[in-house]
Amino acid sequence: MAKPDDRKAKDKLEATIKANEAALAAIPAATNPSLDNDLIAAAKEEQARLADNLVKVEEGDKAGVADGNKKIADKQKEVLDLLNKAADASTNPSDKDKLHKIGENLGQLQKQLVDASNKSVANPSDQDAAQDVRDITRKMHDQLQKAIDTVSDTPTTKALTENKKTRNFAAKLGNAAGGDDLDDLLKCARDLSNSMNGLIGQVHGVANSQNGIPNLSKDAQAALDLSNMLKEIESGNYQPKPVNTADLDKMLNNMSNQKAAPTNRGGATSVSASTEIASHIPEKKTLEDNFETVAAHVRNVTKHTAGKLPDNDPIMLSSNNIAVELAKMAQAARTGDRQGLLVSSRTCAAHLSGMHKTVQARLASIKDPKLAAKMFKASEALLNFGTQLKILAAVKAAGGDKDSDEQLITLVRNIGYGLPNLLGIAIEAHLKGYK
Repeated sequence: MAKPDDRKAKDKLEATIKANEAALAAIPAATNPSLDNDLIAAAKEEQARLADNLVKVEEGDKAGVADGNKKIADKQKEVLDLLNKAADASTNPSDKDKLHKIGENLGQLQKQLVDASNKSVANPSDQDAAQDVRDITRKMHDQLQKAIDTVSDTPTTKALTENKKTRNFAAKLGNAAGGDDLDDLLKCARDLSNSMNGLIGQVHGVANSQNGIPNLSKDAQAALDLSNMLKEIESGNYQPKPVNTADLDKMLNNMSNQKAAPTNRGGATSVSASTEIASHIPEKKTLEDNFETVAAHVRNVTKHTAGKLPDNDPIMLSSNNIAVELAKMAQAARTGDRQGLLVSSRTCAAHLSGMHKTVQARLASIKDPKLAAKMFKASEALLNFGTQLKILAAVKAAGGDKDSDEQLITLVRNIGYGLPNLLGIAIEAHLKGYK
């Protein structure tokens, strides 16, 4: 550009573009994007059916559960067939083995789900059976998500889209001498450069070969952080990081929905009298506004709780982290950022899971049986809400309808009431000298 008459420089640039274009254009011949897309769509549909079936089980709807199990079985046949085809088509031995294993796991879990859900609706008072359904549903959802993650958002799929940008740049470069606006050409080059930087970031995230990789994309960094946190939870070393509450407060204060007038949906979960720190959560009209309102409510509760629990109390820290993720979910829902919604919902669920492990460890020191039972019950409810949140957020990200929005609103409000309830119980335990 600086030296338009430099033939050697132009020839080198054109050769680089052609090499890049050729490499990217060869990808479709070595992969089958349509097969991957079919698998992703089928897996997300099965996740949606699992979410619907879980609701029917919780309601004790025998006919609904029978119909739900049939729909899940029908969709799973399609998923298993696509999993086998994707595994056979994969050139990555690790992905091939992973997809086959996912298929085996899903087949076993689906049979367990039928037995557990039938047992639960036949014996509504059997809490163990109900918990089995939740656990199996969570496992099936996670296996389906593994399948989706294996075939989507890979360097291959990113490169397919970048091929179009490379062609566009090459075309503009060919016309530059004919009077095309150089500013337009430079903008096209910058767009391609930024996209390729994002692709590199995603490759780093997929590889995850070391910590502290520079220049990770926002989504890759969030996914990497979530992966590391899940490993901590699994190893029993979960320790939530302190939140910059000033940044959280600023984020919440900037949200316009705080000015909207609340509406009354009714049927809200009651708050335990032991908390004395939770108030009614205003109801909003949209999903994103409800996310924001609940996030602000949780943050207000933790402000009120400050000084009543140690600053480094994991339940307090987790609550602030959950408020952050709820605020991020609101932003993602408002902007249509499906990946952001998925990552934040899973991170929120991970914090709820880690908090449950914290509670389980703390119960050993609580000698008051009633207080210990109350704390466990409150924490277990939040753990179950986290499982449902992952499922319903996946349904929403897949293009869920108004019904899925309504279910998410109810679920998030339950989390908004459940966290203050648990914090109140934790304060009660702390005042009684239980650490």
